[in-house]
Order: sequence, then structure tokens, then C-alpha cells
Amino acid sequence: MICPWKSAQSKPCGTGIAFPFLRLFLLGAIAFVTLGLALRPAEALPVYSRQFGVACSNCHTVAPRLNKFGYAFQANHFNWPGATPKPRKDGATYLPVTTITTFSYVKDYTGQQETASFRSFEIFFTSGFGINHGREGGYFIDMTAAASGDATNGGLDNAYVALPLLGRRGQLAVVLGQVTPMLYQYDPVTSLTDTVPYGLSEGVDDFTFAGATPMVRLDYFDNRGKASADGNYVSIAAPFRGHVDLTRAATVRAQSGLFAHAFHRWGYTTLGVMGYVHKDSTIGGLIGTYAPRKDLYLTGVATIAHDIGVSTTHLAMEAEYLPTKLLAFTGRAELVGGDRSEVATVGAINYYPLKSQYLRLALESRQRRTDRALTFAVRFQY
Repeated sequence: MICPWKSAQSKPCGTGIAFPFLRLFLLGAIAFVTLGLALRPAEALPVYSRQFGVACSNCHTVAPRLNKFGYAFQANHFNWPGATPKPRKDGATYLPVTTITTFSYVKDYTGQQETASFRSFEIFFTSGFGINHGREGGYFIDMTAAASGDATNGGLDNAYVALPLLGRRGQLAVVLGQVTPMLYQYDPVTSLTDTVPYGLSEGVDDFTFAGATPMVRLDYFDNRGKASADGNYVSIAAPFRGHVDLTRAATVRAQSGLFAHAFHRWGYTTLGVMGYVHKDSTIGGLIGTYAPRKDLYLTGVATIAHDIGVSTTHLAMEAEYLPTKLLAFTGRAELVGGDRSEVATVGAINYYPLKSQYLRLALESRQRRTDRALTFAVRFQY
């Protein structure tokens, strides 16, 4: 179901806690998972599929892209949405764990080099849970257990817990930890591209709309606890500087600014506004999604950023064409204005050669001024 497919990202440096046994654990885990993938039958599926006994297509169009039910499952903190939740699969035993192992080939036209290597082994711990009177919470932890290149062994991306606070169905919740600011409208974990639009990935004052950030956050969704993701969403958060990790790269410093995001969803169509302010630094924008037909999805992003002595505008339009449940084509055009002028494009193809969807092949091209590259990735999930 909600399959966290994204690759590891680099983390800032600082001070934290190191685990001397981590390397031995990682090597053993990689060997175990690799052997498991080779020996298991093709029905091997991610954690939510194992938990509820359903196929990945129950929550996804082409995984990891969410369908309408998948959005509702995510908005309900990884609990089965609706008044009558689906029971867990009879007789099944499972751990709330999903793993992603990624190998990649990169042709870097900017740096004029080629690399083919193991990229990352990620472990995702995630599940929903009941609190009281039908109100439910959930947690999501994405740990990079082993990686090459810029990524950090033991690094964390999203790592948060959501708890119902007020409302008969927990419509107002508090989220604690490291979380993507625009989680329910745009989540890099469920994107079909590794490359995030400029307007969401570039920010001010070490804050971006698409970067997992330590924060204390209030989330309101008026249809929480129901079977539909349609409704009004409002998030207000106090982000902190730094990054939560299980390594020496971990550091969390003082609270930094204020973030707000509000949008309305009806089906695949959304319209939202977002903003961040801290002293003289601000960034704000609009984001919308629309599906003119069942196999075509459009996303538009427009942001304006003001940092100390610098102003930048970002525009992006993305189209995704999904001819089957196993194949997706993505194209994006971007325009950067203001103090920096640039036209950029991103294109991607995602394909599942097996109907079980535990193996994904992804080809992605980036044509940006300082980042021109072609990447081919092979991802195994369990």
C-alpha cells in the first residue's frame, strides 16, 4: 500500500549519537533481505499489504503514487479509513517494517563522469495505532541503514509520530518529529521522480517545502476518520534548525520561524497555499493538482522566495501519464526567475516488470544548469 520508495538524501553535519554496532547490523540486514528477495515468491508486498492482506493497487495508481484510497489512508495516520476498519489478515504475522534496496547507474554530464553502484538500503518502520474512543494515531520512520555517495549510514529522513488532539474523530492532531512540511498535498516519498520541483526543494534560511524538517506541528483535517480524503487541510508548524539522525550528523538547534499550509482536496484535484517566514526571510506559493482523465495527472507549483538581498521566483508544471498500473511517464518543465534565470526540464519513466510490484525500474533525466544527469535505478522492496 503506501510504499516509501524514495532514495536517501544527504544530511547536514553536527553532533549526535553514534552506534558502533551499526555497520555489522547493516551488513547482516542487507544479506538477509537480499537472500529473502531471491527466495520469496512473487507475492512479497510492502508492510501495509502484509498487514491488511490487500494488493499495492489498493492504495496506488503506479506505486509509489497514491490513489484516492491511498490519500485517505495517509491522512488517517496509516489506519484503515472509514467507520468499519478492515481487519488485519487472519493468521498473518508481520513486523511494521518495509525495506527498499536501490542500485543505480548515473551518467553525470555536469561532472563528466559515470558511476554504477549500490546506492542505499533503507528501512521504514511505520504503522497506525488506536488511542481511545475511535481516535487513531500513527508513526513513520525512514532510516538509511547503508548507503554510498553523499548519503549517511544511520541517517533519518522522515521520523515522526502523529497523535489525535481534539475532535470526536481526532480531526486536530499534533505531529512531533522530523516531517515533510507539505505531507498530505505533496510528499517526496510518494513522488514518481527523485528530483523535486525547484519551488519546493529550494528555500530560505535552511528551510524548504519538500525537505524533512524537525518540527512541532498542528494538523487539522475535517474528514479525519472517514473513508474519503476529500476535505479541508490546515497545518501550522514551528520548525527547528538542524536534522535528527542516528549518527554524528545529528543536531537540533533553536526554533526557526513559522510555517503554514492550507489546501482543499476533492478527488485528485487540490488547491493549496503555503508560506514560511523567519525574520527577513520569507517564501510563499501556490500548488495545485488536477486529473483531466483517469490516466493523466497534472501538478503546478509557483513560489516566490526572499532571502537576504536575494529574490527568486519558481514556476513548474508537471504531467504524469499512467497507461497501465505497471508503467508511468513523467515530464516537468521549470522556470526560475528573479535574481537567477533558468529553464529546466525533468523526465522519468517508471516500470514494474512483475505484477507483484516488488521490483521497480526507473529512468530519470535532469536537465538543469548545474545538474545535468541521466539516472537508471533498480529498486527492490520487501
